Amino acid sequence: MNMLWGDLEIKQATDGTRYIEYTERATKTRKGVTDDERMFKPKIFEQPGRK
Repeated sequence: MNMLWGDLEIKQATDGTRYIEYTERATKTRKGVTDDERMFKPKIFEQPGRK
């Protein structure tokens, strides 16, 4: 897997918890295949107080 600038976005939930969201590029349209998308965007949440 090759990561590029913009693949990860730092966001903040309504409760103030920050998280990183993986934004998949729409390159899966080769040969007319457009239904190969994830049902959700993977996220990694911070754990306040942990180092």
